Amino acid sequence: MADENWLGLTLNYSGYNLPEDDRTELEYVRISGASKSMGAGMAIVSSNPSLSHMVISGNDGGYFGGGIYAQNALLSFKDVIIEGNNAYNGGGISLHTTEVFNEELNNLTIKNNSA
Repeated sequence: MADENWLGLTLNYSGYNLPEDDRTELEYVRISGASKSMGAGMAIVSSNPSLSHMVISGNDGGYFGGGIYAQNALLSFKDVIIEGNNAYNGGGISLHTTEVFNEELNNLTIKNNSA
């Protein structure tokens, strides 16, 4: 069950023209039990994160992205599980004008989320 006081993790680059090679790296992180209207587990806006060895589970995203909400982002996944999250749209993940690097999409599991 999500905790109303835990708002998950937000990555937001407030500048313009973020270089593709300017990447935030998150490794060996578990995000669970968060609740907010968009991107309860992670809200990623205008950022280029590299996510590896992560579990994002049991979050309640309200309207968009229970696990992850991403907008204007370039994403990389390696050994990531997005499971058991809930939102009205995109229970596990909700992507808006976002790209996922095919060459950096390695062992991403999205399962048992609800929307």
